[in-house]
Amino acid sequence: MTNPSLERTFRGHKSAVTGVSFHPSVQQVASCSLDGLVMVWNFKPQLRAFRFKGHGGPVHAVTFSPTGDVLASASQDRTVRLWTPTVRGDSVTIKAHAGAVRSVNFSASGRELLTASDDMSLKVWALPTRRFRCSLTGHSNWVRSAQFSPDARRIASGSDDKTVKLWDTETKRCTHTFFEHSGIVNSVAFHPSDNGNTLASCSYDKSVNLWDTRAGRLMHHYKAHEASATCVAFHPTGNYLLSTSHDNSIKLWDVREGQVLYTLQGHDGAVNCAEFSQDCKLLASGAVDSCVLVWEADLDKCLQIERPNPKVEATTVVEERRKSASKKAGNCDDEARAANMPMSSPPPTPTSTVPTPQQKPQHPYAASKYEVRPMSSTIRSPVSSDTATSVPPPPPAMSLETPKSPGRETRSPTSQNGTTMNGRYSMDNTLQHIVGQLEIITRTLESLTNADWRPFQKSNRLDIAAVNGHLDVCIYWRMQFQGNTQMWWSFYLD
Repeated sequence: MTNPSLERTFRGHKSAVTGVSFHPSVQQVASCSLDGLVMVWNFKPQLRAFRFKGHGGPVHAVTFSPTGDVLASASQDRTVRLWTPTVRGDSVTIKAHAGAVRSVNFSASGRELLTASDDMSLKVWALPTRRFRCSLTGHSNWVRSAQFSPDARRIASGSDDKTVKLWDTETKRCTHTFFEHSGIVNSVAFHPSDNGNTLASCSYDKSVNLWDTRAGRLMHHYKAHEASATCVAFHPTGNYLLSTSHDNSIKLWDVREGQVLYTLQGHDGAVNCAEFSQDCKLLASGAVDSCVLVWEADLDKCLQIERPNPKVEATTVVEERRKSASKKAGNCDDEARAANMPMSSPPPTPTSTVPTPQQKPQHPYAASKYEVRPMSSTIRSPVSSDTATSVPPPPPAMSLETPKSPGRETRSPTSQNGTTMNGRYSMDNTLQHIVGQLEIITRTLESLTNADWRPFQKSNRLDIAAVNGHLDVCIYWRMQFQGNTQMWWSFYLD
């Protein structure tokens, strides 16, 4: 397993880098800066960088078209320029807005262009004719970021008015407004492969939020950084998310697990922007240090770790993902008492080694100035979280099943009583998972009712039976509220 590492450093800008974009072929990366320049950097050493000068002010955003034959840039001079990314750098200008243009993005087809501006509006342009198509108004302050959904049926925007808005491209109307951010919304990004049903945003309030655009609700709230969060971008697979910040860091998140995988430190100042390459192998970032850094970031390769896959069914659960805890599971009563205490692992040290089989191996520190700092495998409850908080789903019962990895239907050796030889590890992992779920339920109920919920110890029990070589486990869990029994849960493991 390898860690993300710094591959290239491009220097040429004279001021802060505000935007980066990979060519679809991953042979070039473009950048823009407050110095008014657009640069196209070639990865082949024998090819020099292209420097495009034409804007009359700082350039705030840059992006390649889906085919890579056009490079768009947005500027303080109220215009958008469409460049040919060759040594000549020919360009055409769109006089787009009455204020500085903060964001520019292509639709997936490349036939439409979306711009966002300090004039509080978004505009859609037809390509290649560059004709104005429509204007979307509704924000009460500058619009800093806007993006098409993968199917181009919706648009998301983030504004200085602290809101995230969803727009219907057919009706030209705002369909939903999210108010949960407490600071300026710097960046929005649609999930690349779920038809725009998941949206990420980041804010000056240091947080990263994930939204369910169909239900119109907040799914996850991450207290992501120590300073303002400046940019979010999804990995092309949709399994990972990056966020950048004025705390000089880039964080890589596992969207499925809700945890930080890596923290990249390499810039000598606030990081303004970052993007994954389409081949999923690289990451580019830009910062106030005037540098563009390119990182090797093949996350699927970095995270080739076998994960346990117990099957758990529950009559009432909270839709929360968990990671392995540092304590081994004991008997049911011990686990019930532990459910009232947050599970956590001590943060890794530079000399930390691979932990016990119940934990995912910690990623080692990089031995250079450019640190890759792995995070502890801890996810906390919605009440006490200082890293990630998940909003509980609606109350109807549902089942939670951890998907099994394909091609791993292997039978384990069995003992004389019919139980599997590795049954202890499987049961320990499963019990830890169940206790984590019960802890989340308890904390969530405390938060929702503002009252004290506690396990009813005498009724909680564990039944275990060996049937046909399988270990059958059933846990009965009862909660009491102000002395009266209110809720039951039963968990069954096959």
